[in-house]
Amino acid sequence: MTTFQGSRVGGDQRFVVCEDQTGTRIMRAAAPALRPDPFEGAFFTFTANSQQFVADGMKIDLARATITVTDDPKHPEFRAVTWTVNEYWSAIY
Repeated sequence: MTTFQGSRVGGDQRFVVCEDQTGTRIMRAAAPALRPDPFEGAFFTFTANSQQFVADGMKIDLARATITVTDDPKHPEFRAVTWTVNEYWSAIY
């Protein structure tokens, strides 16, 4: 499990990446600046410095230092929005 947390107008944004027994990754988020209710995203790909997920028409790029959301259909003014990660945890079992 990996947890990312960043702040921006709209409160704390929390993103958690979980892996099930088959190795499938899923991102769970509570990000009031994006959606009023928590949401999930499906794993898309790894980059050199991050992992990317897709959820509700958005691409979410999770790196150790930043979280970037692009192409949010519910917030077209957010062509791309980036949060600085305030806290990052990672656990390997």
